[in-house]
Amino acid sequence: MVEVGTGNIAVGDKVRVHFHPPGAMKSFFEGVVTRVDVPTSEGHVFVVELTHEVILDRERHIRPGVQDYVRYESRNDFPGRIEVLSEAKRAEEPPAVEPEPRGEPEIEPPVEAQPSPERFQVEIEQRPARKQLHLIAALFRRNK
Repeated sequence: MVEVGTGNIAVGDKVRVHFHPPGAMKSFFEGVVTRVDVPTSEGHVFVVELTHEVILDRERHIRPGVQDYVRYESRNDFPGRIEVLSEAKRAEEPPAVEPEPRGEPEIEPPVEAQPSPERFQVEIEQRPARKQLHLIAALFRRNK
């Protein structure tokens, strides 16, 4: 089993997931973790937004936004199946604090536009029903 557990992978980590043990050919995908510890009927998984994929030593084009679900523990597990390439900034690190501006913020009142009643008036052309019936009859006329 792989030592990577629910606590070792965090949102924002860049990971590489191998499809099979190392050998003559390589098959893997790389991406950024978007969700962790997602419960499914098959067990817990994490979600990766793919950025790079190689299958049997051939690179495949990945559309932006494609996601894949990866089990923490799989039936075909092998050592090194999940590699953490770079870790996201963890919560232990204090975030960079931006100085807040002193004084009262300037708030501008919203400007409400008054719609003119003339703008929404529509002229409707009244057609007599007989002209409409003649048009429909002409469209659906049967040829004998």
